[in-house]
Amino acid sequence: MDTPAAVNLCEDRYHFLVAFAAVALRGQTSLLPANRASGTVRELLDGYAPAYCLADGPLELGGSASIH
Repeated sequence: MDTPAAVNLCEDRYHFLVAFAAVALRGQTSLLPANRASGTVRELLDGYAPAYCLADGPLELGGSASIH
């Protein structure tokens, strides 16, 4: 396992559940932020590095960075 955690940002309930189950099956931690604000997401990514995001659409993190 190369990455210990994933930030689940899926808004659709089905996508959220599939992402949650996939992370659990990989034995990783699913991080569930209180909101999708770029500061909140960046804080989780920095605090649990190396972590990755799962989203069902483009995610703007502010500045020049965005996740697709």
